[in-house]
Amino acid sequence: MSFIYVPPATTGATGSLIFLQTLTANNSATIDLEGIDSTYQNYMVFGSNINCAGQTVTCRFKINGTYQTTNYSWAMQILDDASPTSIYSRSTSVTTTSIYLADALTYGNGGFELLLQNPSNTTYNKTIFYKGGGKSQPTNISSAVGSGTCTTGTQAVTGLRFLPTYAATFTTGTFTLYGVKQS
Repeated sequence: MSFIYVPPATTGATGSLIFLQTLTANNSATIDLEGIDSTYQNYMVFGSNINCAGQTVTCRFKINGTYQTTNYSWAMQILDDASPTSIYSRSTSVTTTSIYLADALTYGNGGFELLLQNPSNTTYNKTIFYKGGGKSQPTNISSAVGSGTCTTGTQAVTGLRFLPTYAATFTTGTFTLYGVKQS
């Protein structure tokens, strides 16, 4: 599954993606994409070929020099072909330790696209928007769309950490960070 994101224009112009960095997982507990600052109003992350031993990919924000481990709220809607007529939602009504991005990726071709808007703005909590999916069983696939935020405060976000649930590792995966240049 592949999606192409076209960022919203601010003055009738279109945006372009500026490559910043790629990290490749190899039995990695976390993947940290840093260097997010006020250079770009929006940032995109693409995750591909992700395998994390049947666990869910999650995301944390780096705020004030520390990856936050509390105060996340998120919601996502999931479609799983194990039951093609079933669309279900997952969300938190209380804060959690990270934002859930994609469910149970076991078979090595999971992926996601994520948008972080205005990471340097200090007026509002930062929100991410994402879509992704992958194989949860040898013949099953699921997809998800959602959003999430960290309610710790309105300070700038300077990094994103990706980690699987339940202390699993990313056996494979490529995580690429882009700045969205308004042209």
